[in-house]
Amino acid sequence: MLNDGDDPLKILQVAATRWLSIEPAVNRILQQFVELRLHFEIARTSEKSYTAELLYEMYKDVTTELYLTFLKPILESVQNVNKAFQSNNADPAKLLEDLTVLISSLAKMVRLIVLWECSC
Repeated sequence: MLNDGDDPLKILQVAATRWLSIEPAVNRILQQFVELRLHFEIARTSEKSYTAELLYEMYKDVTTELYLTFLKPILESVQNVNKAFQSNNADPAKLLEDLTVLISSLAKMVRLIVLWECSC
């Protein structure tokens, strides 16, 4: 009923040895956030499971979606730079530039967060 007759998308599992799997998993969760919240709301009442209750509490908390939404572009940037470093024929000068831009943009985000926190 939640997926209009389509097969639901599977939640991508984060691999313990491949931290690059975090970005696709976060994207998939954000794509289905409302559906997941509803699923675990139903599951917690029908199954009376601690895990379903815990996941429902996590999905009903607005800050969970905000954190994931905030992390998404950061994870995408890190993923792109990491993939460039894994290339067999990467240009070292381009890799240095990409890494420098990534670090600089992360530093700017941190500064903005700190300034925002101080202004509250």
